[in-house]
Amino acid sequence: MPVKRTLRLEDNDNTPAKRPAPDRNYSPLTGTCQMSPSAAPQAGKAKARGKTANSHKPQVPQTEVEILHAISSKLEASVGAFIKARQELKKIVAAEGSSELKSFFSRGSADLKTELRRHRELASKAESCLGVNGAGQSHLQGVVQTGSSSDFLKSIMAL
Repeated sequence: MPVKRTLRLEDNDNTPAKRPAPDRNYSPLTGTCQMSPSAAPQAGKAKARGKTANSHKPQVPQTEVEILHAISSKLEASVGAFIKARQELKKIVAAEGSSELKSFFSRGSADLKTELRRHRELASKAESCLGVNGAGQSHLQGVVQTGSSSDFLKSIMAL
């Protein structure tokens, strides 16, 4: 039995041209969500805020010395959070009574802040001994490490 349906031509308010576009945070082609919405801001929103799309990216260090300094500053900034997390883990281990975790924490870690201070002192001594100039280049740039670490250290000491 055929069913008759009528076309509703009067309802033109909800046509695709008049309907607002949905704010999609996924790709209609793949159906996958964007990993981080802040990684690629929409061009209209960035212009509305008065910022460019690349203004939120930190400046990337160029030389090896700058990279080393950037990594050490990140390490020093995260020491407090690391110590706090270790203390919380110790509390959990004490509550659980796991012998494997107790042996892991009983090994006795050195004081992290003291080790960082020592590292900072040694790094400054090494920079002064190696003669790193303002451009971040040292006279050891051409030195290639040979088979063993002792040979490498002897070659450094000879310079």
